[in-house]
Amino acid sequence: MHFHHILKNYSLSNVETRPIIFIFIGDERIIEKLEKRNALLLKKLEGDNITDKKYDELKNAVENNYIRKYWIASRG
Repeated sequence: MHFHHILKNYSLSNVETRPIIFIFIGDERIIEKLEKRNALLLKKLEGDNITDKKYDELKNAVENNYIRKYWIASRG
């Protein structure tokens, strides 16, 4: 059985409410799809000349393989 659950945990800070999303993934195919999706999104943003904070965060995540590293670390 493959697990792909998204749980939202909202924590309060003294300024605002920020959603924290935890993803539990048990299948490498899902990781590969997420990596491809992020790479395509990054190319789309670059093609549209969108270079804001979200772009920088996505670029950093893609370049450093954060999805795969998180997945490996979460497997224990």
